[in-house]
This record gives sequence, structure tokens and C-alpha cells, in this order.
Amino acid sequence: METGNLIVTLCPVVIDGQNMIAVKCKFDERLNKIVKQRQAKFHYPSKAWVLVNSNENLLFLLTELKDFAQIDTTSFTNKLYKPQEFGKAKKVNPRQKVNLPPLPEETAGKILKFKYYLRSKRYSENTIEAYLGVLGTFFRFNSDKPINKIKNDDVIRFNEEYILKRKLSISVQRQYINALKLFFRQVQEKELNPDRLISPKKDKKLPVVFSKEEIKKILDATRNIKHKTALIMIYSCGLRRNELLKMRPADIDSARNVVWIREGKGRKDRQVPLSANVLKQLREYYKSYKPKEFLFEGEQEGQPYSERSLSQVLKKSIKHSGIRKEGSLHVLRHSYATHLLEGGTDLRIIQVLLGHRSSKTTEIYTHVSNQQLKNIVSPFDSL
Repeated sequence: METGNLIVTLCPVVIDGQNMIAVKCKFDERLNKIVKQRQAKFHYPSKAWVLVNSNENLLFLLTELKDFAQIDTTSFTNKLYKPQEFGKAKKVNPRQKVNLPPLPEETAGKILKFKYYLRSKRYSENTIEAYLGVLGTFFRFNSDKPINKIKNDDVIRFNEEYILKRKLSISVQRQYINALKLFFRQVQEKELNPDRLISPKKDKKLPVVFSKEEIKKILDATRNIKHKTALIMIYSCGLRRNELLKMRPADIDSARNVVWIREGKGRKDRQVPLSANVLKQLREYYKSYKPKEFLFEGEQEGQPYSERSLSQVLKKSIKHSGIRKEGSLHVLRHSYATHLLEGGTDLRIIQVLLGHRSSKTTEIYTHVSNQQLKNIVSPFDSL
């Protein structure tokens, strides 16, 4: 097979003290699927996929990419490039440098067994990828110890010497703990004492919310009808990003004016109302693009639109709108819920529309709604 015009640059980098391979090129769905097989993560400061720098991974990339891409490996010398040479990134702290060895064969086999277990339980692919990634890091950190000898103290040491030193987020720390507890219970048939594991409480941060005026500015700044329709769907239906991207044309029930969300978080189906204006927008979009398999398809017919590309769409629209506030696709969902609450919709109904298991999750929007706040008179005004 002849190589195409796609040019892929491979470069050794050091990120958070780890030797990595940076894979940089313009967006390509084929490349994304290939690098994800090696638990690669997209490093936004470097604008590149990064994966562990090993001969095995390098050989894998050279083998898998050679049929459709030109591969530039001129940067692969004895020098280790810092991420700044690929894009802005945090400086490497030498005190945090840890060269993690490859996984022992026995451990890799057990992680693969765990992967099969997660799939049999119908965990989402994102969760599976995240769990396998953190397990790989943990066991490479403890590669000097057989897997059946791992104890609570090893988890505590890993927390101190790896997670805390690198100032990883609380959500990442909790992810490590959850993955390890499930792995040892299901694969090793051994319980780690949860009372001794450091599982921190979640941050109680309030969600960022766009005002209705800001939403309008963002949508007005989105010129492409496909991009605009996707953002409208997320905001007008309170969708999670992956719920939108796996939606199919048949999920739009125009006869009943509802949108079906199939297998949302927790594998639950739900319905949300479809407004007449949104239906009109969808019909205009459909005439232009005629999607077949998924409601929003990528460059390749029959494949869903890229999560990263959709995030970039919103980022550019916010910039072009002149809004200084930063926000993700999930902020559109937060805004939907907050605006419903401010419009008088009952909190229980909002819970159902969002697909929240617990009402406590939905109650956070009472703290960001300005409906009651604007009626509070500051004591300063009465001085």
C-alpha cells in the first residue's frame, strides 16, 4: 500500500519526569485509533499524542503507520526533548523524574484478563482505557514486586511518591484507587483494605455556567452548520459529549418532539423534549450533510465525529465570540440545567432530564442559579 500525504512526526519527550514518545500530525482518525491501542493520551500543551518511550512502542508505531503515512523520526537521537520544544508545557522537575520499567509478562496478562472482565460487565470504553492506563503505571512503579505480594502499603507508597509528588488531581487519585480495588477483587481475588487506602473526598467546586446571552454569542460565532447544530443539541437537550456523538438519526423522534438518549451514563435510556426551533435546525443540517450511521459523523462516513474535534469547535467559538470565560462542552450541559431551574422547572424534572441517579447531584445547580441571588439585598446597600 502506498503512503499518503499524512506526515507523522515522532519525537522523544520528557513529561512529568517520564520518557515518552510524542506523535504529532494533523487530525487523522486512523492514527487516533492506532495510538489508543498503546494507551496513548493526548497532551494538549504539546498538541500531540504521547505514549511511553519504549522500543516496543516505537516498533509498533513504525509498523502500523508505514502503510498510510510518511514518518519523520529525525528527532530520535540520544537527546531527550522537553515538551516545550513541541509546545508549551510545564517544566520538568528533575526531583520527580522516574523511569518506569516495562510491565512484567505475568502482570500484563492479568491486566488483559481485567480488560476482558470490564468489557463483559459493559463498562464504557473510556472507563476501560482509563483503568488499564492507571493500572499499567501502578504496576510498572512496583515492578520489583510480584503482583501477588502487593499490599496496602505499596498503594500508600505509590500515592506519596508518584501521585502527590506530581500534584495529580484528586479525581485522578480516586481513579487509581477505584481501579486497584476492582482489579484486586476481581482478578487477584484479594481484598485491599479500603479503610487504609487514601481515597480523598471530591472537590466541591461549583460548575461554570454560561448566561443565555453568552450562549447566543457562542452560537452566533459558530458559522459551520454542522458544528452549530452539534452545540445547539448539547445545550438544548443537556447532553453529555459522548451521548451526542453516539446518537443516530433515528433517535430524533420528530412525531413526538422528543430526543432519545440511548445508553447514557449508567447504561440508562432517557428522553428529553425537542423544541420546534431545534428540529428546524436539525432538518437544515440534515439536508446539507445527510448523515447515515451517526447523527454527527466524522470525515469517514459511518464513523462518529471526534470528541477532540468537537471540543476544539467550542473553544474556537468562545474565542471568536469575545467571551473571556473558559468553558468546555460540559459547561453547555451545566448551563442547560441552570437555565431550566431559573425558568421555574422543578428540580426533580431536571434530574430526570439530565439522567442523574441521585437528586444530590442535581442540587448543585441551586448554588449557581442567580434567580434567588439577585433578590438578595447586600447589607452594604442599607448603610
